[in-house]
Amino acid sequence: MTGIMDRAEGLINLSFIIRTSGEIVPAMPDDDEFSPQQIRDYVAGPPEVVCRTHDGFFLFHNKEGKERGLPPNELATAMYLTPRRPEESLVGRVFVAHPDHIASYWKGE
Repeated sequence: MTGIMDRAEGLINLSFIIRTSGEIVPAMPDDDEFSPQQIRDYVAGPPEVVCRTHDGFFLFHNKEGKERGLPPNELATAMYLTPRRPEESLVGRVFVAHPDHIASYWKGE
C-alpha cells in the first residue's frame, strides 16, 4: 500500500516551494522526476543545489538570486542553514525536493 508516507525511508513523499512570504506550496513532478525546466520555474531562474537537508531532501535556489537582488527568504534560511551567517542567507523562492523526484545528476551521483 502506497501512501503519502514513504515507510521505507520515513520521508514524506512530497516536495515543496518556500516563497519569500513564508508560504509553503506543495509540489509534485509532472512525471517521475521534476524536469530541469520545472525546477527552473520553481526558483525563478537557473537552479543550483544549496545542500542536502538533514532529512535527505535537496534544497535548490536561484543561482543568480543575490546578483539579481531577490528578497531574502527568512523561513527557508532559518529552517535549513545553521549556524546562520548573513553571507549564507537564502534569497528568492526556494525549492525543497524529495530525493525520489530529482535526477541523479542533481545528487552528485
